[in-house]
Amino acid sequence: MRQIISAQYVEATLHHRTATLPVHLYRLTPAGYNKLLWYCEHLPEYKQIKSNYKEHDLALTDVRIAFQQFKECRCYVSENILRSKLLEESSSALTNIRTVNADAATLLSLNGSLTWSSIEFEKTLKSNYRYSERFKRWYANSELKLAILISASQQIQDKLQEIEKEIYPNLKRKILFATYNDLASENSATVLKTTSGNQLELNKDKGKKIYLPSLHPIIAT
Repeated sequence: MRQIISAQYVEATLHHRTATLPVHLYRLTPAGYNKLLWYCEHLPEYKQIKSNYKEHDLALTDVRIAFQQFKECRCYVSENILRSKLLEESSSALTNIRTVNADAATLLSLNGSLTWSSIEFEKTLKSNYRYSERFKRWYANSELKLAILISASQQIQDKLQEIEKEIYPNLKRKILFATYNDLASENSATVLKTTSGNQLELNKDKGKKIYLPSLHPIIAT
């Protein structure tokens, strides 16, 4: 890491937050992006890779770490990889998930079969209209079998569930809800729930003891 920072392929910044320890954030520079173009045929545009939403990127990193602890998680694909289309030849499901602008995708082993799910997360509440339109797109997309929606707090999750039930009071649910607290819990399993009461239990691999450096401070504050 010191070598690529010295070569100015990656920039490192110290991110300070109230009442929490600072964390280092690493970003690809234009020089680093051009270097990668020599080795990688498919890359999203640089402006898509370089995000200005530090808390968003930080939280998504912890979401990835959390999902990699689950025994049922066979693969986790970040937003940048989705945009690059690198893995779409091996799975057409990733093409579909990319078209709904997902934050990430995960391949889950459920009841003996493999199922791709999109992953979304919300740190703050936005307009009801925004969520209504997003939910309508998800449900209109018959190829999208599962969508996991992670909220930074129980308050946000309650609001999102309320909106979904207002739009589709009787439709079979495809959205599974969870909070940061659910992911960061030290329990052996994390339970994701639909608004109709169905549950999906993801079990943690006891051999993986992973600390989520940025997720826990978010919960604490």
